[in-house]
Amino acid sequence: MTFLIESLIACALFTLFVFLMSRNPIKSIFNYPPAIIERCDQLGLVDASNRPGGVVFYVKKIVAMMVFGVLLGLLVRYVNGCTTFLCGALTAYALWVVVNWFDAIVLDCLWFCHDKHFVIPGTEDMTAAYHDYGFHIKGALIGMLLGIPAALVAGGIVAIPCNNEDRAIRQMCEEIYELYPMATLQDVYKTCYQDYFGAEHLMSDTATARNYLSMELEECRGTDMSLMPQREPTGFRHRFTRINLSCVVEGELTEEQLLALFFEAASKNNAYGDSWTEEWQKIESIAIKACPTWSDQKMQAELQEAARNKQAVRHSEAFRKAYNPHYRIVKKSIFAKR
Repeated sequence: MTFLIESLIACALFTLFVFLMSRNPIKSIFNYPPAIIERCDQLGLVDASNRPGGVVFYVKKIVAMMVFGVLLGLLVRYVNGCTTFLCGALTAYALWVVVNWFDAIVLDCLWFCHDKHFVIPGTEDMTAAYHDYGFHIKGALIGMLLGIPAALVAGGIVAIPCNNEDRAIRQMCEEIYELYPMATLQDVYKTCYQDYFGAEHLMSDTATARNYLSMELEECRGTDMSLMPQREPTGFRHRFTRINLSCVVEGELTEEQLLALFFEAASKNNAYGDSWTEEWQKIESIAIKACPTWSDQKMQAELQEAARNKQAVRHSEAFRKAYNPHYRIVKKSIFAKR
């Protein structure tokens, strides 16, 4: 959908550019078929200083191509979400191809060849030259080649290392999408919230936490707990670790050991900062670009409201049914010492 919208906008802007240039057709005479250029030259209408050729002309072309490649690179990086050279180059080239053939077929063959507005006085009898469709198709084929350098520049722009935090967020989203195909944006919010605040929102008192863990352990015994890893980092900073309750069921940890680690993760001073609303806005923006299927306006609005109120959320219903999540949050640093 993003690419389609970009293509429509690009074609519309190019059409506007051609329309503005067509107000004085002679200014774009060197885009006309050769026979028409020759006739206009004989009529003294051609400004020789604008004739293609020479070092200055080609330097300008190269600079323009570089600038256009940079603009394409920024577009596919920050709008399409490309993070690799190949993705950036191919996406940029695909956009170039769309506009290139739109120009050849719609603007040239259908519009230019049949609109008398483009006919330069003194060339009215040159109907065959104005209807030379092959000239425009040949130009489009040359345009396919010209788009390659611009696409390579765009790919290079995308490949430049971006903000490390942005890259970490995108990598987190891609990993979640690969490991949990049924996950939604709500599940991204949950892991990032856990990473930002720890387990404080789960703690009312130690007795309640102990009783709830015992009850949950009884409920999950006999269920398939292998659908989630035994250990899994939270969010993109990986400040905490999710410990699957299968570690207790299988005897790797005792219930008391897991509770002790969990209580430490639920302390009052675990929050990463006090700007969760802004952080979630950034995460959401990158997540939607990384995985467009997560786009859900109703859910996005609900999560934005939860972020403003610093509220935790449950895993989505789809996630719970698909992956049977039963775990506790522990501090990564503490668990690493065991």
